[in-house]
Amino acid sequence: MGIFDRFKQSNDGPSMNSDILSAILNDGSTLTREEILSIPEVAADLDIISSTFATIPFNLYKKIEDEDGRKRVINLNDDERVFLINEDTRDQVDPYMLKKALCEDFFMGRYGGGYAYLERSGMTIKAIRYVKDESVGIEQYGIDPIHKDYKINVGGESYDTFNFLKFLRNSRNGVTGESIVSEVNTALQISFQALKYQYAILKKGGSKKGFLQTSHTVEGKALDDLRENWRRLYSNDNERAILLNAGLEFKETSSSTAEMQLDETKQTLNKEIDAIFHIYEDQEKLIKRAILPLGTAFENALNSVTLKATEKEDHFWKADYSELLRASMKERFEAYRQAKESGWMTINEIRNMENLEAIEGMDTLNVGLNAALYSIDGELDRERFYVPNTDTAERKQMESESEKGENQDE
Repeated sequence: MGIFDRFKQSNDGPSMNSDILSAILNDGSTLTREEILSIPEVAADLDIISSTFATIPFNLYKKIEDEDGRKRVINLNDDERVFLINEDTRDQVDPYMLKKALCEDFFMGRYGGGYAYLERSGMTIKAIRYVKDESVGIEQYGIDPIHKDYKINVGGESYDTFNFLKFLRNSRNGVTGESIVSEVNTALQISFQALKYQYAILKKGGSKKGFLQTSHTVEGKALDDLRENWRRLYSNDNERAILLNAGLEFKETSSSTAEMQLDETKQTLNKEIDAIFHIYEDQEKLIKRAILPLGTAFENALNSVTLKATEKEDHFWKADYSELLRASMKERFEAYRQAKESGWMTINEIRNMENLEAIEGMDTLNVGLNAALYSIDGELDRERFYVPNTDTAERKQMESESEKGENQDE
């Protein structure tokens, strides 16, 4: 149970954090993006996620069918759109900055997402230009909840939605989403007000609270001097003491529950902010819970607006997590050994994953003597299997049986 949950449960009497929460909550106004980013834990978590996401390359693939009916997928790494997403957007904002900015807007944008304009020449995308969320306006035409019709306004110009790459969080209409600024604003407000509360204490120099007790009346210049000295005592300057006149006595007040629980509350709030962003110390868990969903959302966004109508059925974008999930050299080489010995990766495929040049003749799967060997790169006759144990090349068994059947019919 988090601190925000404990605050809501007041039926059983004051919770352990009711005093601290009462002390730091304000009038309930909505925080701005800038105020939320002034919370150190939010800024740090957002930077971890957006920086990690920005390093992920996205590849375009196509499903094809060979002459013999075999289905396979090819990587269209020479496609211009792949170049724009991973190498050069042809804008002042490079691909890393583009993906990082879109990811930040995904969480913090006023429309719950990031927007980038797709500059086209005919049906060809020539550039991808990031647009700040404060420059974007959404125009809705009609109130039909089924046939949703929207326009995106930038600089006073209206554009069709397919002209924009839209990276949206928790969207219900495909044009806008819901940011954490609006979704969990109250919980974040607690952290923000706690930060302000701590700042107010430090601004006073950390002096102990108390009051002055006297048996006689203090007035005139003595009262004015006392007020000035008292102000200096609780300001953050170098003067940390005051001289009390005869008859004045300083009485220290005990620390409030809010002050005593401030450090504990900060730790609890930081943990809950981590939970909002799915931040974990376990790197594998962080990638699965925080990064992979972002990758899937971005794949769908790319599929939606960068593919032509004729490409929708057999083209698709896919994030490449290989570098992100890259293990140590010892772990990688052990995995490669098992993949090679199991017969589902060739030496050249392994070399390609390590960014090494291919070696001629190393595109053949490694199988045992009791199996048939065939080339996946067309080095051997595609109509024949090579049997290592007998050192013979034979025609496909299915074809042989089929031909045998035809001969019997004749």
